[in-house]
Amino acid sequence: MSDEIQLKVSSRPTELDSKLGTMPSSDQLQYLPWGTRSLKLAVLGDYAGAVRICPEPRDSDPDRIISYAAGAAGQAIEVSWGGGWENGAELEHKPGQTEYAYFNITHQGETAADSYQLDVVARGESGQELGRKTVTLLRPALPPVLLKPEWQAVGSGDQDLVLSPSQPDAPAHVPLYLSRWWPEASVSYADPMVVRVPPLMRLHCKRNVGDGYSQVEVWGRRGKTGSEAHLADIDGDLQFPVIDLRQIKANLYHMAGHWDLRIWFFWLDKGVAKRINKTGLGDKEMDMLQSWGQRQEIPDAERVDLVFDKDLSLRYLCTDLHWHELWAPYRNSLPVHISIAGMNLKDVIIRGSGGISVIAAAQAQSYLPAPRGDFDPSLQVMERLRDPERKERGGGSFEHKHTPYFHNVEFDADLASSDVREG
Repeated sequence: MSDEIQLKVSSRPTELDSKLGTMPSSDQLQYLPWGTRSLKLAVLGDYAGAVRICPEPRDSDPDRIISYAAGAAGQAIEVSWGGGWENGAELEHKPGQTEYAYFNITHQGETAADSYQLDVVARGESGQELGRKTVTLLRPALPPVLLKPEWQAVGSGDQDLVLSPSQPDAPAHVPLYLSRWWPEASVSYADPMVVRVPPLMRLHCKRNVGDGYSQVEVWGRRGKTGSEAHLADIDGDLQFPVIDLRQIKANLYHMAGHWDLRIWFFWLDKGVAKRINKTGLGDKEMDMLQSWGQRQEIPDAERVDLVFDKDLSLRYLCTDLHWHELWAPYRNSLPVHISIAGMNLKDVIIRGSGGISVIAAAQAQSYLPAPRGDFDPSLQVMERLRDPERKERGGGSFEHKHTPYFHNVEFDADLASSDVREG
């Protein structure tokens, strides 16, 4: 008997694939060595009702909402998702309709194997198996030198996350931009001899500043001897990611002659209070830890993209809001101030060619002036980066639990995606 639910890898061809007429595989995807990228699965079939999509095996600790791929290094591929769904990505499936589920694929450890096998299972409300897919995660062709994340202690308990070349003092190859919601099938790298040597990126993580307040400073440097540029300050509801540094990730991409630093914040562990060293924690942090599993949305994942030019001037900002991708041009002074929001909601104001739409953050469903399926606004951003004379229209701001809030930044409705669950 055929599965009631079929799962297929959904990815789009790269520019080279399109020229060669190569179609992406429905059961393979290239992972990003020492980085995080998206796995997008198409969910289809005759089944009607609630479906949970979950990679297996899960972590043996039920408090850690994480899965792994099988391979040479055991937990070298960590798989996560968001939405607060402890049992996997959830959706309401209708017969004959294609839905989409998204997972974060993080490679870590000392080596990068040729391939890893990831088993993904679809289950119904009562736990019955409806379908399964084995996804082969392939290693791309690796350049001689690439960037690897490295944590460094910096006095008083602070930590730096530095993106360091795998060979000291050698120019690193940087992956070409990868879309979060419309992932390319393969990973390609930009040659530093062609696109310039990438800047040195540093995230300075300050824990327990002011008794419960945590902050991440983002710094960039052109070469080892250049001066550092202070690009961004990220604060707010960050205590857990900063306390448990495994929950902060960063990747640098090459994007249309510019650089894109993507910073991930994860909330994946309900048992953090029993897992961390509490030495030096303030009263507010201790209170937060005692009720961590009840007060936080776990699992959850948020990201911030900072697009900047060769002079380390910020040009664009990106994040996500309720299954939509938002982009904003940036013209203010540095550093940009970003907060990981608390429970309070603000209205979202998006201005564009279709007029003004005002919506609550938790109900941000259809604010596009002309909704389009499978609309990746990063393609328009790339076009605008190549055309600095083009004028952008303004927008607004937002705040929601774990959602990055950009201070004094305007979002553009023409650079807001369609609902990513629809394509």
